[in-house]
Amino acid sequence: AIVGICVLIPFSIALLWVNERRNAQLESVISLAQSEAETIETTQSDLSDFDGTIVHLNSESAKGLDPVHDERFPDVKMESGCLRLRSVVEVYQWKEEEHEETQKDSVGGGETTTKRYTYDKVWSQSIIDSSGFKQRYGHENTVHVQSLDPGEREVVNSTVKYGEPYWLPTEMVQQLDNFEDAKELVGKELKFGDGRPGDMMDSYEFKPNGSGWYQCPVRSVPEIGDFRVKIQYVLDGPATILALQTKDKHHEGGRTFGPYRSVPRGCCSGITESELKERRLDAAKKTPDELYEEEKCETFACL
Repeated sequence: AIVGICVLIPFSIALLWVNERRNAQLESVISLAQSEAETIETTQSDLSDFDGTIVHLNSESAKGLDPVHDERFPDVKMESGCLRLRSVVEVYQWKEEEHEETQKDSVGGGETTTKRYTYDKVWSQSIIDSSGFKQRYGHENTVHVQSLDPGEREVVNSTVKYGEPYWLPTEMVQQLDNFEDAKELVGKELKFGDGRPGDMMDSYEFKPNGSGWYQCPVRSVPEIGDFRVKIQYVLDGPATILALQTKDKHHEGGRTFGPYRSVPRGCCSGITESELKERRLDAAKKTPDELYEEEKCETFACL
């Protein structure tokens, strides 16, 4: 017991200290970023002067230039104007849940644990294997649409522009989350499969079920094996940006954005503005593994 106490207490203190340290660092970076941010316009002629500076822009729209399409439903596509395209496929399945109950024995002072199983019909983003159910009879799972994988999938436009000089990295595009129903894009039916002569894949039609989903087949009460699909997208639109400005190596003369991170500033901020910008740019290039190793060394060196 003594060994357990001696081991657990120091590690508990260390983990608590690490979490508090991370929270303090995050608050410090946010406060510093707010104080150092420069509000600029995309039309300024001196944009290169802001490389290595945290900038604030709020005057343009993010525009997707590349075509996007859903790999499961090829007819769902846009040539441009779409930032993110998401499809969610669910299948109606039996789901087993295990419940444990422990009761004290009437004789001997011991305990007895018993298990019971309940079964519910649910919309699931994965096909549930019912072959391992404790009570398989009456709870067999099937699928009515062959070769369609349930789950959520997303396509992010790989070329997104903001104003004339800026190109948004994928990480920033993924933060634009104003998803809306894509029923105007999909129309009155959604097709899956080819159905051509000689093709091994059958063709299926999904119809609106009145609740924002496309269902196959449509019926008032779903049956085991039925599928439903929801298509959503984020279209071009206004965006506010607060990030570190950097050069875009893929577009000559263009600019993009990177993460704003804490950097050493010397004693009493004894560092020039150009040196500070270079340090910010170097920090923005670091990989997650490099950041982890740095934090690990800083965190545990004094423990």
